[in-house]
Amino acid sequence: MRHGFRGAAEIVATVDNLFAYAALGNVTDDSQFDLLFDATIGDQAVRNFMIDANPVAARAMAERFDEAIQRGFWTTRRNSTNALLARMQAAA
Repeated sequence: MRHGFRGAAEIVATVDNLFAYAALGNVTDDSQFDLLFDATIGDQAVRNFMIDANPVAARAMAERFDEAIQRGFWTTRRNSTNALLARMQAAA
């Protein structure tokens, strides 16, 4: 987070990489997406940083998590995930 705009882009790259592993290798499980979600959008400080530092990256990250759900790569364990992703896409 100390790298500002570029740091936010790197965080999104990590989400993209996990998504790519899920799409190409079928080697991921729900817990990996849950952990990454908890460390990014699920953490209010990180979520606010992303929206402030790089709103385009924030939206892209929320869209990637949403796509993982839609494509069946991730079944989230919490009921609030979809609403949080929608808010994140609207705010960014």
